[in-house]
Amino acid sequence: MMVTKHLGLACWAIVAAVLFSGCQDEGASGITSDMIHFDSQADNKNGPRPEASFQDTVWAIGVVAEGTVKRHTFKLKNTGDAPLLLADVSASCGCTVAHEWPKGPIAPGEEVGIGLVYDSRGRAGEITSTVMVVTNAYPSTTTLTLAGRVLGPEDNQVILNK
Repeated sequence: MMVTKHLGLACWAIVAAVLFSGCQDEGASGITSDMIHFDSQADNKNGPRPEASFQDTVWAIGVVAEGTVKRHTFKLKNTGDAPLLLADVSASCGCTVAHEWPKGPIAPGEEVGIGLVYDSRGRAGEITSTVMVVTNAYPSTTTLTLAGRVLGPEDNQVILNK
């Protein structure tokens, strides 16, 4: 009985440590909230402003077999005249992951990539996934979209029977 109680406490301690350890990455990128939230930046018509210009915002993956992993890089250029900062890049579902994006300032005129990975395992059918890119530019959020169709085992059977 005492072993079970200690084992239960140990499990709770591990869960708590895992949950709270993800919040300890303070300042790793050098970006702070005061850098992201400029005062009335949208109204600042005369002063320097960053501007996030994407080459495209839609990734059409086409038709892929279930289990396929696809990679894509969205090109982003700072066409403004102040440093551009990416505060967050997050996907709408677990099938799409932003695995590579700049964590520091993007200089005016600089072009960078936002790398995404899409994993189609268990995702048969029409798919649409979005990735939200939050910056210090105006507008502050840009939505990147992934769209396509994933053929599952039953789709493959229909194709073979034709």
